[in-house]
Amino acid sequence: MPGLIGHTDLSYPGWDLAVQAQARVDEWLKEFGGFVVAGRMPSVQFVYLLYDHTDRTTPGSATPAAMVADNDLALGRLVEAVSHSRCWPNTVSFVTEDDAQDGPDHVDGHRSLAFAISPYTQTGKVDSTFYSTVSILRSIELIAGVAPMTQFNALAPPMRAAFAPQANLRSYRARTPAQSLTEVNAADRAAGRSVAEARFLQARFGESECADPGNLAEPPRSRQLPAGRTKRRARATRQRLRPSSVRDCSWV
Repeated sequence: MPGLIGHTDLSYPGWDLAVQAQARVDEWLKEFGGFVVAGRMPSVQFVYLLYDHTDRTTPGSATPAAMVADNDLALGRLVEAVSHSRCWPNTVSFVTEDDAQDGPDHVDGHRSLAFAISPYTQTGKVDSTFYSTVSILRSIELIAGVAPMTQFNALAPPMRAAFAPQANLRSYRARTPAQSLTEVNAADRAAGRSVAEARFLQARFGESECADPGNLAEPPRSRQLPAGRTKRRARATRQRLRPSSVRDCSWV
């Protein structure tokens, strides 16, 4: 796409879920460092770190825990670099997750996380204002001096409540996680499921049957119901416990 030349880093890995987030942030750090040295920082940058989509418990793939830890460290390294640069006093980083609709939390399936990282957001408080993803875009537009691109942007509430009038210039230092970033799922799929999926499903859905990994292979016993209903109930339960029902979850 010729139109992207000069506006994107052609060396930054594309949409490949096999590329670790450390490789992505390594490349971003090179470009960011060049901007700092040249004194020409772009007004807006978009960075995606997608390794925490996870590959479930597929044998030979990195474990969900390793993928999430890798993603967390990469984001921490990005924030560390920004907060130790001369651009820090005039910078904000907005962070949110993709595919949040596939991982409902304990409150609501429409809820997701969002971070606003800046010297002006270090308040020590959680902003519980009702925002949407478009609120992030609206906040970026206001800060960058860009007019709303759509009526939805114009009507979205900006994240004003997350900011304070005074800056706190304390920098951030990324912490290397204790979790191995190279841990892989067991070659035996059943073993991989026992250490990952059973634990996840029990925590996420409260399925008591998931405490025993062997129950993942067969559905729990259903109560005495008419033959047709019993068959449908067993099929529905099995579908709920299949790995595909939790793919792309955030695992955080």
